[in-house]
This record gives sequence, structure tokens and C-alpha cells, in this order.
Amino acid sequence: YGARFYVAPYCDPIRPHADPIIWREHAWLGAHMALALEAAGTPGVLNGAQYPGWGHLGFHWITAFHNIAGMLTESANAKIATPLYIHPHQLKGSSEKTMPEYRSQVNFPNPWDGGWWRLGDIVRQKKIASWALLDLCARYKDPLLINAHQKAQRQIRKGRDEGHTFIISRAQHDPLTVDKLIRRLLDQGLTIEQSITGFCVSDRHYQAGSFLIRTAQPKRGLIKTLLAQTRYPEHYWTRTPEGAPTVFDTASDTLAEYMGVEVDQVASPVEVETQTVKAVPKATGRPLKTDGALLLDPRLNDAFTVVNQLLDAGVPIQRLKTSIETPNGCLPPGAFRIERDTLDPVDLSQQAEKSGVSFLSVPEEKTPHHPTHPVRRRSLGIYQRYWGGNADEGWTRLVLEQFGFPYTTVQDDDIRDPDLTSRFDTLLLPHDPTHLLIDITEDEDAAQNQDHYPPEYRSGLKEAGVKALRAFVHAGGRLIALDAAWETAARAGQLKVKNVVSEADSTEYFTHGSTLRSRVDIHHPLGYGMTKEALILNWDSAVFEITDTHQPEAYDVICHYPQSNLLASGRLLGEELIRGKATLLRIQSGKGDIILFGFRPQHRGQMHGTFKLLFNCLL
Repeated sequence: YGARFYVAPYCDPIRPHADPIIWREHAWLGAHMALALEAAGTPGVLNGAQYPGWGHLGFHWITAFHNIAGMLTESANAKIATPLYIHPHQLKGSSEKTMPEYRSQVNFPNPWDGGWWRLGDIVRQKKIASWALLDLCARYKDPLLINAHQKAQRQIRKGRDEGHTFIISRAQHDPLTVDKLIRRLLDQGLTIEQSITGFCVSDRHYQAGSFLIRTAQPKRGLIKTLLAQTRYPEHYWTRTPEGAPTVFDTASDTLAEYMGVEVDQVASPVEVETQTVKAVPKATGRPLKTDGALLLDPRLNDAFTVVNQLLDAGVPIQRLKTSIETPNGCLPPGAFRIERDTLDPVDLSQQAEKSGVSFLSVPEEKTPHHPTHPVRRRSLGIYQRYWGGNADEGWTRLVLEQFGFPYTTVQDDDIRDPDLTSRFDTLLLPHDPTHLLIDITEDEDAAQNQDHYPPEYRSGLKEAGVKALRAFVHAGGRLIALDAAWETAARAGQLKVKNVVSEADSTEYFTHGSTLRSRVDIHHPLGYGMTKEALILNWDSAVFEITDTHQPEAYDVICHYPQSNLLASGRLLGEELIRGKATLLRIQSGKGDIILFGFRPQHRGQMHGTFKLLFNCLL
């Protein structure tokens, strides 16, 4: 109900670190497309508005840091392919600052008058814009190529003047995830070196094999964007006219923080013999010894893949409740213990080589002194609603599939099925607001349009579903709720938990996709294998306070915010409201339990640093 078509350039704010030529090329190329659309009599074209130059690092926004003018175009919706009639008075502005009203302005000189809007209109404007872009590139091939060369050279010079080097040590909590990060950076075309010997910078020693990424290269901006701590800007373009903060998508996309990999940025020259990394070979686990008990390191995300494969084969596994010394160092609580007499050593050796996860051998007489509990993979159902779909549910399925966790998709009727407890012992509610989970008709848009949809698409658990969840937990089931779904789970369990930021508006509490520091209880089974301080993704998420004074011992706090210095990257308003408060709870309820996440541990399949918090819930 706004503009018919958006073309470049973007509006403010823009991300730092891209070469300025990029933003000029956006304006140049976008203006040529807009001109062609106007010349062809295509009304309703908007540019330089609505979509900022600081967006998520998807395929068109990340191109700026590859010195490429990647641009978004977007058409007004026609309900996929259904003609839509729009009255003139229904048309409205798209942005409080860049297009506050639906009227002529310098970047929207020819408003569309309303009427029928069809898929054919969309196809026509896309074709005109695409041909216009090709026309300009053909006419100005040489200047574009010169620009490409100049952008790369200027980035190299800036990086050389800065003298910055990013160092990724081999001595990390989860070295296999470090390898995954390096592969992703190589996929982006970065030049990465690996030290042949150990070296020191200031007072820190780095072992041989550490990775060095110098900023004196054409994609300097990409390096800084993906690896350096980020602060979302605070200025006119990042506030509404009323003064409330705004962010388009995430306030930070610092990939290293998402993946739980420590990166050091140093400004002094780093002199060490290196070799250029062409590819990161897949790690191979160490061969097995013939005696002793076998352990898997709980700090490795990939250990869960191996555990799932062993469970598929019927191999009994236990987890140690305390730390244990091994010839390869100390393993924290949560190490997986495997019964050697149930295994084929040849098959295990092949599995170690394939997965990169080593089976550590310790003398049999050591492990009896360490208390254990059996590992039992839970039968998992993931809730899926109809209305509009839920991206977080899709990301959850993707991550679990990548690490070998089986699951079953369940919907409204499954939850209300009297046989629910016999089919599953664990249910997971992906991030979703309460009204979308319980009664979709409480959504304003859905309520207005529900008559246009068949009854089976009017999704929602309803009160019967909430009661079914309550009965499921009381009978011994586990209910896991991610981020906004916590409220539905708390309602089902009749929990005495308060969201301390529930009444705060965006001027008082705001994160919108920022990484915050959280303290983790690594001795709790849900915190096994984690670092004592982890970075979590908070998207204006709930922050918990336990209000139960009758039975507070039923509530376990697995993660909580520290008392200060919470923000790693992004933007945080309201630190004083959440200091010391809980962000991951496990609550005993009847014979079962409820786990409330005040964040998204698997967000977009990127949060490798917090995957284990979810995985631990499933074993």
C-alpha cells in the first residue's frame, strides 16, 4: 500500500568500511534505472528511501565489502499472483523520515494513483529496470572497471596505513568451529595466512598454526565487518522522529562473535613466518588406543554429531558430571563416556577420521570416581504453525539436521492428541509471539482476513493446546521455548517468572539483534561444554526474574547477565534493567520440566557459539 517499486540507492544509515565509490555507484546505477522506468511511463518508483545501507549481510548488502555495487530492488506485493485493487486513499508513506506521506517528492516524483495491481505490472517494471542496468554497464564499461580497480587499491592502502592484523589463535574452546569460520572467510575471497612457528604480540603468545588476516587487502572492509567489534551508530538516521531507536534487521553481524571464536585485533606489525592458506583440510581425529575408557570432548559442537551417530547404532553413552584429567588435558563437566566393549575399534577409528572428533583414552580406573548420568536422546517434536510460516522453526530444523538430531514436525492437532505423551518426551516451540502460537485470530491482520482462508490454515494451539502442553509436562515431558515463545510455555506451566523488560518501551530497552555477554553455569547439564562467559544474540528478548517465593528451588538459572559491560557488538539501551538477570532457565514442573531461552541459540544457523545450549536440552 505504498510505492510500487524500490530501486537504489539505499538511505541512511550506511555501514562503515565500504569504499565511498560504492555508495556513489548505487546512486548512479539506481538513477539510471529510475530514469528508464519514468521514461517508460511506470509510476510509483521510489529510490533513496525505506531501505538503509546498514542491513543484514545478505547477498546484496554484503557485496559493498567485496567492492561490488550490489543493489536491492523490491516490488509492491500482489499476493503472489492475485490481482489486488487499491483505493487511492489506502496508499500511504513508507518511512517516517524518507517518505512520510504518499505524495510527490524528489525521490518519488510520480506517485501511482491506485487501481488494480497485478503480477504483470511487477514483471514489466523488473524487466525495464534490469535492461536499464545492463544498458548503463555496456555504455560505461571502462569507468566501471576503473572504479573496481580503484576501490580495491584504496582498500589496500587504508589497510596498510592502519597496519591492523586480525589473529585467530589455534588455542580455542572449539577448534573445529574455528576451522569452519576460516572456511567461510576463504569462501569470501579473503587472503589468510597461517603461522609456521609460534610468535608473541605484546604479552600474548600464539602457537604455530594460528591464523593471521591482514587488512592490507582489497576486502579490508569485509574483514572488519565480520571480525571486529561493532557498535551500531547513534544519530539522526537511527532514531524515529519521536526519538525511539530504529534498526533495520540486526544491529550486528559480527560472524566471529556469532560462532564463539575469539579474534584479536592488533595494530602493531606482526612479524612471523607464514604460509598462505588455500584451504582448511578437514580435521581427522586421533587414532584410538587399545586400552582405557573413551571420552568425547563436550566443548566440540561436532562431538554431538558423533554422539548422535553412536546412539543411532545403539551404543550406550554416559556423561560425566565433573571434570576429568586426560593425557590431552582436562575436560570440563559433560564429557561423553563410551563403553569400549560395545564398540568396534576399526569403525570408531574411521568415524574419528571422518568427523575430526578425537576419542580420548583414559585409564579405566579413573572414570569410576566420576559420577555420570546416561545419555538418552529425546524423542523431539518441533511445533510448526500454518499462518505465514515461521523462519525460526526452519532454522531450528536446519541446525538439528546438520548435527544429526532427529525430530518430528508437529502441528495443532498433534499437540491436542491424547497420545502426545506416548509419541514424544520433548516438545520445542520456536521463537514466536504468544498470539501467533495460541490464537492466530488475535493478530490484527489475521483477524481481518481469516474469512479468506480455509479453516485448516487458521492456526493456533487455543486453550485446549495450552492445557495439553501443561498435561504433557506434568506427565514427565520437557517443553523448550525459544525467545518470544517463552510466554506460551510459562502460561502452559503456570510459572512464576517475570519478564523484567515487558513494560519498557524501545527508548528504555533496545537491542534488536546484538551480542551480549552472559555468564553460564558450566556445571549444570544444560551448560555442559560451554565457556563460562558466552555471547548470546538478544533481539529485544525477554529477561527473566523468578517471582516464586514458595518453591524457588524448582528454578535453575543456567545463564544470566553480568553486572556490567554487557554489550559486545550492536546496540544496547537499558543495561541497568537487565544486569544480573536470568536469560536461560530450567524449571521443574510436575514430573517434567520447562526450559525458557531468553535468546535465540540457533539464530539463522549462525550462532555456533550457543548451539550446545540447545543440544544439551535434547540429550
